[in-house]
Amino acid sequence: MLDAAFPDTWWPIANRLALVFAGGAALVVVTNLIAGRRRASERDRANARARGSLWPRFGVWAAITAVLLATLGWGAGAFGVVMAVATAQAVREVARAVRHTVPYRTWALALAGGAIVAATGFWQANGGLATAVAAIVILRLAGLPRGRAREVVRAMALDAAVVAYVAAPIALLVGLRQTPDGFALVVWTIVVVGLADVAAMFGGLLAGRTPLFASISPSKTVEGLAAAVVGALGGAALVRVALPDVPVLAYYGATLLVAAAGIVGDLGASALKRRAGIKDFGSALPGHGGVMDRLDSLIVAAPVAVACALVLFAARPSG
Repeated sequence: MLDAAFPDTWWPIANRLALVFAGGAALVVVTNLIAGRRRASERDRANARARGSLWPRFGVWAAITAVLLATLGWGAGAFGVVMAVATAQAVREVARAVRHTVPYRTWALALAGGAIVAATGFWQANGGLATAVAAIVILRLAGLPRGRAREVVRAMALDAAVVAYVAAPIALLVGLRQTPDGFALVVWTIVVVGLADVAAMFGGLLAGRTPLFASISPSKTVEGLAAAVVGALGGAALVRVALPDVPVLAYYGATLLVAAAGIVGDLGASALKRRAGIKDFGSALPGHGGVMDRLDSLIVAAPVAVACALVLFAARPSG
């Protein structure tokens, strides 16, 4: 439910993130100056567009981080509501990308995905799962001709896959917030994934030369990957105050696992977009594309973070 008191570590983390936002704004200015001069001589239009979107991208990222930190402090219910809205939009964007459904069913899938996350935040996932399954079954049975059972089953399976792809990992993250150390663990996950993504963006613009997976995402580089690792470790150090009792090796080892999972999620979404023939999942977030373009890393990183919380962080001393 909605907790009245924020965790003790909320303000220390908020103050540190405020410093990160200030430093990030300065880095945007420096990146525009350095990359602008270098790229101007190369006439690289793609990087020029990327530089032009730096301010909106950074601003949206900072705003999203601030909202998530506030709702996380308030409790699993508030966090679940915010993530349910984001999940609903992301499910809708993915359903449109794979083009296996019509608009009203796209909205139904969006509501089903949001229900799973919201139910997890307030109670448990059972109610949301039941709602999702019922919506998918009823709408498919009502919308397809009779006598085509194979098509009905296939369509329902595709619908369920779209909802599960986005909603299930986010529900795990919302459920993690309900654990005793839930605030710290979820903040750790979000900050590590978010700063890895931001660092990769700056690293790619300033030093990117060597393509990482050109066939999947031409803009991703080895230099950006190295910057992402640094960003993830920096993010972990930033929120270390919330998990001081976790052994250092376990903490930073888990951080690298979560960061790697986020990178895999980003690449997987890029492959899906390439196959669908689209650049972004949507246009809801200026400079970023759709909501799914921001959640793509988190939906793979979240289950890994939960596993780390259950296994690696159990290494902390008791008492």
